[in-house]
Amino acid sequence: MGNFPLEKILTISETDYIGHHKEINPIYYDLVGIHFTSYITQDTCGRYAGELPSLKEEFAKQVPENAEVVLGFVDSVGGSESATMIGSPRFIVYIASGTALVPNDKYKDE
Repeated sequence: MGNFPLEKILTISETDYIGHHKEINPIYYDLVGIHFTSYITQDTCGRYAGELPSLKEEFAKQVPENAEVVLGFVDSVGGSESATMIGSPRFIVYIASGTALVPNDKYKDE
């Protein structure tokens, strides 16, 4: 898996994307779910905001190389501003998911 272009990671749904691209026949594609979670502690990153763009790039690395686009992308950031246990660091959690539209070979010769 390589560095999938961030501009091809879209929030639009599969139905809306295919509706806008009439040339796409859904039977020629597989839908592949992509899920990514990253935990960042205060020890790993002193300033959380500077870390978030690279997290989207880490998500992009999970996309299959032959994917045309990622649809239905959502991401969320949450965490703790204070330690919940003595000695435990503050942290954030980054969660992202989407669906890759991947050409299949099933109907290639039609």
